[in-house]
Amino acid sequence: MLVRAAMLRIYMEGCSTEAKMRVFLSYSSADRPIAEKIHVALEAAGHEVFFDRDSLPAGESFDVRILDEIERSDLFIFLLSPASIQAGPTP
Repeated sequence: MLVRAAMLRIYMEGCSTEAKMRVFLSYSSADRPIAEKIHVALEAAGHEVFFDRDSLPAGESFDVRILDEIERSDLFIFLLSPASIQAGPTP
């Protein structure tokens, strides 16, 4: 995970500060600490980040909102980790 985060940092440092992007950040709740650091770094670089903790108001239909935000994003970041690919509960 740290290698991927470092690669993202190097990529973002190389981006023009004038090229602002809409970023969708997807992660497992187990990876929230690193996701928060990436979120803060992207916003500090001037990018608009969809981050579930801040971007989903209580009571809003999150299914539709998430799909809309994915479609509108310029960049989709999926934090890949053992937790993010672990099978979830089945209905």
